[in-house]
Amino acid sequence: DGLRDGASNMALDETMLWAGIKRLIRPTLRLYGWSRPTVSIGYAQDARKDIDLERCQELDLGLVRRPTGGRAVLHEHELTYSLVAPEKVFSKPSSILEIYKEISGALIAGLSLLGIEAQLVPVQRSKMPPSAFCFSSPSAYEVAVQGKKIIGSAQKRSRGYVLQQGSIIIDIDQGKLAAIFKHSSPRSCSAMTSINEVREDLVEFTTLQEAIQEGFCLAWGIRFLEEGLTSYETRVAQELEQRKYQLPQWNLTRPRFSYDPGPV
Repeated sequence: DGLRDGASNMALDETMLWAGIKRLIRPTLRLYGWSRPTVSIGYAQDARKDIDLERCQELDLGLVRRPTGGRAVLHEHELTYSLVAPEKVFSKPSSILEIYKEISGALIAGLSLLGIEAQLVPVQRSKMPPSAFCFSSPSAYEVAVQGKKIIGSAQKRSRGYVLQQGSIIIDIDQGKLAAIFKHSSPRSCSAMTSINEVREDLVEFTTLQEAIQEGFCLAWGIRFLEEGLTSYETRVAQELEQRKYQLPQWNLTRPRFSYDPGPV
C-alpha cells in the first residue's frame, strides 16, 4: 500500500482483521507508510500521561490509538507492516511470543536481502526503566541489530485471528522523540537504530517494501497474490475511520467501543 493518514491506516488494519474473521480473505500482509508524521499509542495506553500533546500540536503531528497493544511510536521515516492470519497457521498458536518469533524470522530474512544482519532479541528481563516509547527497549523476539531495536511490533487476537503491526525504522529524529514522549531520555533513544544507520547506502521506501515481502516468501515458503480492497473492506474501513479512529475521544481516552461490520 502507499501513504495514508493515521486514521485511515488503523481503520484498514482493523478491517483486515474483520475480513479474516469473516473468512473473506487469505492471510494478508500489508506494507505501508504515513502521509503525515503521526504518533500511534497502544490500545491501553494513557495518551495524556505518556505523550506531550501540546508539543505534538506544535510539531503538527497526528495522533491515533492503535487496535494493538504496546507503547507509543512516532511514525515518520519508516515502513509499517501489518499481518492478519488465523492463529492456527502458526506452529504454536497459543503462544504470543512464538508468533512474534515466526514473524520476526521473516522480517530478519527481508533485512538480510539488504545486507543487514539482524537478530532476534532473546527472552530476558529488561533493565531499562519503564518508558512511554516503544523503541526505548527491545522486547523478546523483536528484531535488533547489534543489540539495538530496529523493528517494534504489537499484537491483537480476536476470534481465532491474529493482527500484528510493526514499525521498521528507516531514519531517526532523536530530538523529536525526546520532545514528544514523556519520561524519555537520551538513554532510551540510544536503545534503537535504523536502516540508514546500519547501511552505507540509503534505502528507498519501495526497495524496503520489496525486500520485506521477499523475506516472508523465503522464510515461510510462500508466494503472494496482490489484491485490492473488496467493496466490503472499503465500506468497513470507511465506517471504522469515521466512527472510531478520527474521533478525539477514542484517541485520547479510549471509551468503550462496540462494532461489528455485520453480514457481507
